[in-house]
Amino acid sequence: KTPEASYHANVLLPVYLAKASDGRKLICFSSDQVYRGCESDGPYREDEAKPANIYGAHKLEMEQRVLDRQPDSVLLRAEWMYDYVSPKPNYFLNVLHASQQVSFSSRQFRGITYLKEVVENMDHVMSLPGGAYNFGSETNQSMYEITEQFLQLLGKDVQLQDALPRHNLWMNCEKARKYGVEFSDASDGLKRCLNDYKTTIKQ
Repeated sequence: KTPEASYHANVLLPVYLAKASDGRKLICFSSDQVYRGCESDGPYREDEAKPANIYGAHKLEMEQRVLDRQPDSVLLRAEWMYDYVSPKPNYFLNVLHASQQVSFSSRQFRGITYLKEVVENMDHVMSLPGGAYNFGSETNQSMYEITEQFLQLLGKDVQLQDALPRHNLWMNCEKARKYGVEFSDASDGLKRCLNDYKTTIKQ
């Protein structure tokens, strides 16, 4: 949670791995936070990165340094991921267990991704040419709209409050899709995760 620790974890360690990979293909996870400083509304393509915080700046520096060292490395700009078994809070679990109120903005657009689909796509990731790729579910809905639909699926009587606008973090994932990397859109990914969750609790 300090700039020094962030730099070590998000820049230096991946660079060490790139040096040690010795020509073997390296896959690194980057972040949609590299777009937080973009002036346009998006959805963002890979060449539009403009960080606005230390974490995003470190992720973008990592991408550049890793590719300088190992040009065939693949850098995945990942979104907010969720599943139903994580020990840590995530979007799915936060909304699933909400009892009174949740708050998301009707003026923020961002992708959220079911972790199972990340795993399913890794075989395709291994065949990607070196470079940075937007990686995750796309959407044309605001976080408010996505959450409104999800609450309806859950049948929960929870108040949805419209939060203050936040910077968009949605991405155009066409570059990776050309190589077979396919995700459900954000709402369909939630439906799939919910179905998997219901199947699990019945067993």
